[in-house]
Amino acid sequence: MRTPITRRRLAGLTAVGMTWLAGARAGLAATSENAPMGLLSKGPGKRPEPPQATLDLNTHVDQLRLQLSIAFTQDPDADVAALLAVQLAALGRLARIGLTHGRDAELRLLCQRVADACDAESTMLQGWQKVRRGGAS
Repeated sequence: MRTPITRRRLAGLTAVGMTWLAGARAGLAATSENAPMGLLSKGPGKRPEPPQATLDLNTHVDQLRLQLSIAFTQDPDADVAALLAVQLAALGRLARIGLTHGRDAELRLLCQRVADACDAESTMLQGWQKVRRGGAS
């Protein structure tokens, strides 16, 4: 029988993994074949600071990994709703990062539509979850 992964254990494993990922990302960005021209001009042994958009995207991905670690209840409706809530919130955050840092007008328009749709769907899903919890008690 498999040992269930508790939130505490998962948080510990995730923290170790995120530390490793941060180191791997920093090492990857510092190699000349992966960096855009001029990004490595900070001098020998010094790593360039990635653009804020990259930092925001890395933070978004790390948050999503943590938030997807939900405990399943064996109720498919509740589990799907919980995962949908996380995914909708994450998609909305990603769209807002695109709005904040994006330069292409067409992509920014798409990001705005996605952010608006995610807000509407999240509101509907939260209402469903409240009714469901109220009906289950």
